[in-house]
Amino acid sequence: MNTTTTMKTRTAPWAHQAEGFALITSQQPNPPKGFLLAWEMGTGKSWAVVTKVINDYGGVYHPILILCPLAAAPVWKYQFATHAAPGIPYDLYTMNTGTVARRADAARAALNLARCRNLPCILVMNYEAIIREPLAGFLKSVPWTLMVCDESHRIKAPGGKISRLVADIGKRARQRLALTGTPLAHSPLDIYAQYRFLDPRVFGTSFVRFRGRYAVMHQAVVSGRPVQWVKAFQNLNDLQARMYTIAHRVRQIDVHDLPPLVHSRLMVQLSPAAVRIYRQLEKDFIAEVDSGVITAANALTRLLRLQQLTGGTAVVTDDVDQTHATEVCTAKYQAMVEWMGDCEPTEKLVVFCRFTADLDRVARAAGEAGRPHYELSGRVKDLEGWKAGDRGAVLGVQIQAGAEGIDLTAARHVGFYSIGFSLGTFQQAVKRLHRYGQVGTVNAVHFQAEGTVDELILKAIEARREIADFVVDSIRADPSSGARLSSSQPAPLPPG
Repeated sequence: MNTTTTMKTRTAPWAHQAEGFALITSQQPNPPKGFLLAWEMGTGKSWAVVTKVINDYGGVYHPILILCPLAAAPVWKYQFATHAAPGIPYDLYTMNTGTVARRADAARAALNLARCRNLPCILVMNYEAIIREPLAGFLKSVPWTLMVCDESHRIKAPGGKISRLVADIGKRARQRLALTGTPLAHSPLDIYAQYRFLDPRVFGTSFVRFRGRYAVMHQAVVSGRPVQWVKAFQNLNDLQARMYTIAHRVRQIDVHDLPPLVHSRLMVQLSPAAVRIYRQLEKDFIAEVDSGVITAANALTRLLRLQQLTGGTAVVTDDVDQTHATEVCTAKYQAMVEWMGDCEPTEKLVVFCRFTADLDRVARAAGEAGRPHYELSGRVKDLEGWKAGDRGAVLGVQIQAGAEGIDLTAARHVGFYSIGFSLGTFQQAVKRLHRYGQVGTVNAVHFQAEGTVDELILKAIEARREIADFVVDSIRADPSSGARLSSSQPAPLPPG
């Protein structure tokens, strides 16, 4: 089959997408089959799902379930509108609000209506919502034509409630798809629960037997209780061979159609008062501020407090043990305002932050720069407002809430005000913009306070090291330098 000419789609596929579409379309539903699209972020996994639904099920009633992280749920409506071939009707419902009982009633009503209209019915739900009754029972009762697990590494824990429920729901699905760029996020053992959902015939139905085949366990008695942990892995060639019987791998580096990604720095100098507080805290784990003291109980807490300081915030405890935040420096903030002013007025912007105080600064900076402001965080979810909003709008994104499963390709300028200590989260954040659908060069700007933990964080990213481990190890290697770099040269940037 020449998929590039016979498939119905609004957007022309890349070569790997056409290949993946052919693979998932050729899977016969009897007996039920599963398939893993192990495509890295930004390579167009959702296109393959949309195109399969429209080509295989368009115009006829079929119940289809898509499970995904909460932040990604609204994105699926956008993906279908973007990629679905025109003229082929379908019903799509994003069910990420309301009580569990109301969602169950709404799902039942949606399927009944679609059956009457003879249209495919796509229900999009977040993983966390499905584990409670009556929704869990209802989902297990439906003979799904297609069930999709987006970001399937979310179900990697074999004993997790969500993972076990997803496997149970999938038993009645004629076809099953899993989508993730990181199928083995932390360990080769991560693949077991994902394949338990996709096709348990590949790795069996016993995690203990699976683990015994691919891991060497160490056993000991600790505090009178037996414990065990993975000492080493084994038979990984066999694991890989079995895995790729129903999987297709695409790395972002293999997709040559993406526009360039360019990293740059905006270096700032902390105010003398902020430098004094910073150096005292990195040396003594405590620092005095006019309104109280900053304390850090351990090395990781100290890194957290130091990073807050570089953004301008001191979290202090006063004389009556009340904790509050106070602003001690505006250097990074002013650099962000200037950056917003330097970007083209019609260009939408994204700024990633770790702390809510920094998100507040993004809102203030957008106002000072004369730009509309939106936010995506644990407290506000206005991604769709930003996408539909005016040109030049700024989206402040809490990096923990917006690094996975969302599409930010409406912007090509992104600022990293405060990153956090997870390399994977940072990489995912970058790929929210530098991914399928992006048409322009992505310009990633890192706001850095000179001689601080900011530089170590970027150095860890360049070395592809886990950030927290790298920074702590660097400090231990040179305790006198604290969270400062031993060299005055800036850390190399990640490859563009």
